[in-house]
Formats: sequence, C-alpha cells, structure tokens
Amino acid sequence: YFHEINATYRKSKTLSAAVAHTDTLYLSESSLPQDINLYDVDGKAHSLAQISSGGDVTILSFVSYGEAIAPAYNLELRKVYDQYKDRGLQIYQVSTDAHQSTWKIGSQNLPWISVHNSGSDASINLLKYNVNTNTPTTFIINRAGELVERVDDASKLASALKKYI
Repeated sequence: YFHEINATYRKSKTLSAAVAHTDTLYLSESSLPQDINLYDVDGKAHSLAQISSGGDVTILSFVSYGEAIAPAYNLELRKVYDQYKDRGLQIYQVSTDAHQSTWKIGSQNLPWISVHNSGSDASINLLKYNVNTNTPTTFIINRAGELVERVDDASKLASALKKYI
C-alpha cells in the first residue's frame, strides 16, 4: 500500500492526489493491517499487530482529542466497547493530537488502549490508513487479524461491528 502511495506521489507530485488515488485500493481486499507501534501514557509500547492477532475483533480508532467532536465520538466507542468487550472486542485508539498534553487529558479513564501518534512516524501512520487528523476514523479488524471495514460514521459502528463479533 505504502509503495502505491509513493509511486502515485512521484507521478502526481501531490500527497493528497496520491492518497486519494489509493484510498479504495487498500480496503478493497481483505488484508493484514499495517502495524503501528506507539506508546501509552505510562510509556508502555503497544503493537497493533500483536493486539489484532489475538483472535479478538479489534477497532482501530484515530481521533484528535482536541477536536469538538472527540467526546461524542468516544461516547459512541464506549457504548460499543461496553456492549462487546466480553465477546472479544479490543480497541486500539491512536491520538492524532499535535500536543501530548491534549491526548493525556483526553484519554484519561478510557478502558481501552490509547496511544499517541508522534515523532518521525506520525505522518507515516496516518498515510498507511488515509486518515485526516481532524476527523475521527474507525477501522474494524476481524478475528483473523484482517482489516475488513472502514467506518467513518461512529453512529454506524455498532451495526458494522455485528458482522464480525
């Protein structure tokens, strides 16, 4: 996937064109998700590949806690998490906030893994999944560890998740 973006970028010379061109390519076929290795507020590393290969359904969530929509988005995630956590649901939430302090405050008391997308890999992680930093974006990874669905409307997450739980 990333190679496709690079090839398109070299031809078009704009990153947005490269990402737009490959938007459906990545999600058009079931595949293993690109790994993300980031740290939680306690400095513990969390690997998406490890979490999503454990036989549970995993929600991969990208959110900017500093955006006005973040509390409502996390409320929807919490409802889904509370409903399905005992049936094997994991959430791996990636903060896209520019400042760690915003993430640390916003992620307090969340029952799932919350990591901060910072450092040299920040833009690469967003490109892997064609994520806009200002809009919450959610992906579903099935029990086989395959990336199977992108859900851009959090109110539709519960119904989408039912297919895989």
